[in-house]
Parts: sequence; structure tokens; C-alpha cells
Amino acid sequence: MGKSFYEKEQEKIKALIKVPLLELVLQFLPHLQPSPRERDDTWEVVAIQLGQQQFTGALDDKKSIEELDSMPELNGFYIREVYEELYDTFRKSIQFRNAVEAPPMPIDGRTTVDSLHARAFLFNPKDRPEALLYTLYQMRHLDIEIMANVSRENLETSIRNHLKQQQLSDDVDHIPPTRELVQQYKKSAELKRNEILKQEINKKDKRLEQLTQENKRLLELNHDLLSQGGQGFPT
Repeated sequence: MGKSFYEKEQEKIKALIKVPLLELVLQFLPHLQPSPRERDDTWEVVAIQLGQQQFTGALDDKKSIEELDSMPELNGFYIREVYEELYDTFRKSIQFRNAVEAPPMPIDGRTTVDSLHARAFLFNPKDRPEALLYTLYQMRHLDIEIMANVSRENLETSIRNHLKQQQLSDDVDHIPPTRELVQQYKKSAELKRNEILKQEINKKDKRLEQLTQENKRLLELNHDLLSQGGQGFPT
């Protein structure tokens, strides 16, 4: 069974945006941002940039107004799906080639620097999309590396400060920086906890007020019904 018109159009769009999309992903790295919100926002930035590029390209090609109006509007969710599809296909391919083409491990099973270099997989991209995908594949753990570097820098600063304090004259009143940091975290956590408790109390107060008003309204309604019933049986 042949492909539908929609499927053909989707293929045309994906082929058209493939290279510029990969270039923008490499520029902004939306998939490596530290939080879900930042990842979603960065994908939207990539979508906007990509749409602007396509529109500018269409103008340069002197497309008609009708053709410009018919250009699909790209969004972050869609282009993320397109990128993930491209990346997953490439990842599976390169991992398979690596398993098949890399030299075997030494017979004795011992891993050395030389044996790791011998097993290094040499990949020669056949075109620009493959080169971009391979670069992104190599950077897949970059966020973890940066986190490790930041932690390493923080630890180095902490140790340096500790050594400096040891070199100073003994001062019983001195409070180590780490203790101050602990106190700051405790204070911040306490403030947040108090704010949450305050919000919960406000919610309960509002609910209690709502129940009070409802109860008052029911009492008034009951009083009215009793009054009407009493009027039906005159003495």
C-alpha cells in the first residue's frame, strides 16, 4: 500500500529541515539543558529559529505569497520528535557498526590503554548530517561532564579554603565556611517549610469559612421552610 499524502508531506518537511535542525541542536543543545522547563523552552527557541530560516530561504527563492502562507508552522514538540527520530536511527546504526567493526578484546580479557586505543572505532561521516549526528553522539554525556567539572571546582575551592584556614592562627570563635553554608541551607529550608505550612493553613481557613457560609445558608433555608410550613397550619 502506497504512502498517504500526509506521510509524503511529512517526509518532505523532515528532509527539508534535517540539516538546519541538526545545526541548531548543536548550537543550542536543548536536550542537554538542566531542567525539563529549560529543555522545553530551548526546543521552542530552536523551532522559532528554524522556522525563521525556512521563511527567509523561501523569500530568497522568491516563493509566492500562497507558498509562503502554506509553509507549516514548526513547534518545539514536533522538531524534538524529528530530532529524536534522526538521532535514535543514527545511534543504533553506529553502535551496531562499532560492535561489528571494532577489533576484538585481548584474549586474556585484560583491558589496557593500548587495548582501548586498538578498539577505538574510526567513523568517517559520509555527509554533513552524519557529521552533525556523530558530533552530537560524542557530546551525549556533556551535561554530566560539566556537572562533574563544576563539582570538582567547588571541591577544589572548599579544600583551598580549608587549607588557608589551617594556615591562619587558631581562632576558637571562627566559624568554618561549610558550617555557615549548612546554616544557610537550614534557614532556607525552614523558611520554605513555614511558607508551605502557611499556605496550607490559609487553604484550611478558606475551606472552613466556606463551610461556615454554607452551613449558615442551610440554616436560613431550613428556617424559611419551617416558617412556610407554620403558615400552612394556622392556629
